[in-house]
Amino acid sequence: MTYAHALCTPAVDGTAALSEFEPNLVLIEGGRGACRPRSAREPREEHPTLSRSQSALLILSFVSVLLVLCLASLITDALAASSSSAALSKVGAQEVVVSEGDTLWGIAEDAGVSGCSTSDVVSWIVERNGLGDGHLVPGQRIIVPGASSN
Repeated sequence: MTYAHALCTPAVDGTAALSEFEPNLVLIEGGRGACRPRSAREPREEHPTLSRSQSALLILSFVSVLLVLCLASLITDALAASSSSAALSKVGAQEVVVSEGDTLWGIAEDAGVSGCSTSDVVSWIVERNGLGDGHLVPGQRIIVPGASSN
């Protein structure tokens, strides 16, 4: 049998570990007796611990990364809000009569303001019409962003 053939043949009889074709096998002695309980006289293994300055530096690094992420989030939110405000200010307003089954979300989607999320349009409608609870009544007239520019 060749070396390549020995590697491709499944060994089901347990003799593969004894094969002379496996030059990289290493015998490791051990078993149940290898793990014996440590006596009281043997010193415990010391796990590396951080010094006070290392701990302070680690905490400072973590807080710094956290602050940078929060600042980046605030800047991103501010930029998104300003672009939505700019898009809504360029769009005119029109009056709509609420029909049975209409929702603020549906009306905001129908407005189709590009450059704004539907939730921003809903917020605009609620603020412009003083709809604190967001409740709509059929026949109610509300102002929504229109497709015409100012």
